[in-house]
Amino acid sequence: MAQTRSLIYSILKPWVGLGTYLFFRRIKFEGIDNLPLDRPVIIVANHQNAMLDPLMVCLASKNQLHWLTRADIFRKPSMNWLLRKVNMLPVYRERDRVADLANKNQETFDECYARMKRNAVICIFPEGTHRGKKQLVPLKKGTARMVMGAIDAGIDNLCIVPVGLDYENYYNYRKNLFVKCGQPILINHEPNQTGFDRARAQTDITNKIHDALSAVMINITDDEVYHEIMHLRPLCDSISPSKRLSDQFQFFKNVSARLEKETAHHHFLKQEVNEYHSLMHQLEIREDLFKESLPPFIALFAILAIPIAALAGLFFYPLYALTEKFVAKVVKDPLFRNSIRLCFWTFLTPIWLLLVYALISIFTCSSFIALLTIASLFASGVIALWWRNAWSEFQMHLKCLRYEKSKNTKFANWKLKRNSIIQLINQLK
Repeated sequence: MAQTRSLIYSILKPWVGLGTYLFFRRIKFEGIDNLPLDRPVIIVANHQNAMLDPLMVCLASKNQLHWLTRADIFRKPSMNWLLRKVNMLPVYRERDRVADLANKNQETFDECYARMKRNAVICIFPEGTHRGKKQLVPLKKGTARMVMGAIDAGIDNLCIVPVGLDYENYYNYRKNLFVKCGQPILINHEPNQTGFDRARAQTDITNKIHDALSAVMINITDDEVYHEIMHLRPLCDSISPSKRLSDQFQFFKNVSARLEKETAHHHFLKQEVNEYHSLMHQLEIREDLFKESLPPFIALFAILAIPIAALAGLFFYPLYALTEKFVAKVVKDPLFRNSIRLCFWTFLTPIWLLLVYALISIFTCSSFIALLTIASLFASGVIALWWRNAWSEFQMHLKCLRYEKSKNTKFANWKLKRNSIIQLINQLK
């Protein structure tokens, strides 16, 4: 019988979910109700941030997901066993240089069809690669072929659900993440009907997936102004009428689409926006931390929580140092850094806490004292995560006050350009 549920998956998902909510500063899932629970589904998602992408899509779904994954990571027997146990299946590419590639992939697809007949949710990244850029690359045809194969296998009531992943930052932690599930694409093709054009049907499916993914993600297609538009993301988030992640996402999506389409603004982007960004770099200002006036509670929290943050820093420093040393020496692709950080902190933290708990229990002869100490240290770590951003905002505010007091000309020029850009954005929204 085809595998549809995994015990290991069920055990890991809540723990990874907890680690994810601590790893990101804010995270929002929207449109989860668009994922059907009682029919076969193929989820297609944009692929921008290495191993974090499949984990985030898994957290968005109430059902267990079954991922099609590049075959090279299945080579070791132990990894092959583990990956299959958590619902992952290999997809072979020409670069894998395996004999009988087509038949091996057909075996994987046949297994997918068997699982879909039991209402499994199959997931795939139709771009076929990942890169840290808010841009949808041309889609591979494999997804459309799978859809047609599913129809051939007699799978009824099939739908495709697009999922868009929008990371505030690909390389740093304690940033925001927005995940949007779009409207299902219903599949009604009947390949045996008279006059059915299979190639045209596959092209039609691929085009529909492309359009559906573009609707749930930031997709800046013009490379000539890509970076200039992306420089505006923190500013758009700052002046968005609503601070909800879904509203900030839609606000920037609308602004970026108009800036890209209306070429009359491209000269402004090349000149004013680049100068704004250059001055910000010279002044060591971060737009996401800049505030015209800092709320008193942020300053108060930043100061009063210093002892708690210091305690957490000392306690968790060995884990942090080990992770960063591994990331610096072993991880070659920068897009994998946050994936490794999340995995290390999620799974090593409980081991570290249990070890310290055991040591305290031995030396104090009291499990209660040990448990209370560990609970306090963990709570201090959570507080320190929020303190880190508050402290950064407090420090940024003090820096800008010093610029204002010294009448720094670069800072004054930066604010002027910032205001002119805000005026343009307000005209476009």
